[in-house]
Amino acid sequence: MKNITNLWEIQNLEENKGKIQRQIKSIPEYRELKELKTEIEAGQKEVHALKRELELVKKSIRCEEDALAVFKEKIEKASEELYGGQNSSAKELETAEKNVAKLRQQCITVEEKILVIMEKADYQEKKIEKMISALEERKNAFKSLNSRYKITKEDLHNTLTEITSRLDVLKGKVPPEALEMYQKLCSKFKDGKGIAALRGGICSGCNMSVSFDILKKVKNRGDVKCDNCGRLLIMK
Repeated sequence: MKNITNLWEIQNLEENKGKIQRQIKSIPEYRELKELKTEIEAGQKEVHALKRELELVKKSIRCEEDALAVFKEKIEKASEELYGGQNSSAKELETAEKNVAKLRQQCITVEEKILVIMEKADYQEKKIEKMISALEERKNAFKSLNSRYKITKEDLHNTLTEITSRLDVLKGKVPPEALEMYQKLCSKFKDGKGIAALRGGICSGCNMSVSFDILKKVKNRGDVKCDNCGRLLIMK
């Protein structure tokens, strides 16, 4: 087989191409971006749920405030009746006083309830603010990381494009039948390499010494296969 030099370079370029393709699939920032995205989405859902809950709490406050207004109105009306001279007997006066006292106690109960609910609303608002701040930090981290990821990915794609172009040029220099024979030879080996370098009489494919005759033929630039593993040999 001729064109051993071009085929050797093709093999090296294809190996580099495979490495670049694997690097593209395993860019370190990609995993971090996925984790950050998951955290951000989970945080957004939690904030959304807390906001809905806070709205219900605020609605509860408004309802209690409405109830408080009704009690105050009743107290005002009952007080007018109590001190307006409309109660003629001592029993009626006593009943009216008890009614006013009861309404005032109900007012106190509602006011205390409103305070408790307002404290809860205040706690939730602060929690939401804290979560939104943390989310903004994560979003900024995501943007920064994504920029680095895009640059790394673009650089790798550019390198891959360059390698592919060089491969196309080299393959165009090799006769189709020679290229086909090389590809068939490569398919026989687990590492996909059909050509091995011969250094110091040792085949880089199988790490075994070749015979003197094989060494001599390779030095004379013959198309020779390793007598151990069957790979084509190139002197290096």
